[in-house]
Amino acid sequence: MEKLAEMLRDRLNGDCAETFREKYYGRFFSGDMSVKYDAQVFTLSIHQGKVVAVQQGTPITGVDIGVGGGAEDWQEFSHRKSLSVSLNSMNPHNLSLMGAPLRTRQNFNALAYLCRVFSEILEAGGLKLIGKGA
Repeated sequence: MEKLAEMLRDRLNGDCAETFREKYYGRFFSGDMSVKYDAQVFTLSIHQGKVVAVQQGTPITGVDIGVGGGAEDWQEFSHRKSLSVSLNSMNPHNLSLMGAPLRTRQNFNALAYLCRVFSEILEAGGLKLIGKGA
């Protein structure tokens, strides 16, 4: 899972950096974004849209903002590519928000883009890194 988190960091600081910072307002976010895949969690520490650190698990201070779900939930997200639709409890295999509701609402666009990039990494073979795919 650590390799997957590093791939996400590299994408958000690399080829997706301008889109994350400018189009999805990542430049206004400083804090931690956590991602949960099944029982595994990793956290990206972000300062003004740049990922400065990656760690396994949740920070000792708790989850700032984040998204979690099982393998089936992330697979459904990869078809929808919409975080707001994927969070709806009416959908089977919906994702769930973690952390502070107000912070999440204020930074929803940046979190949604992070989830799309994470989903792309999973689709491109990232599941092999956590032993869940062919």
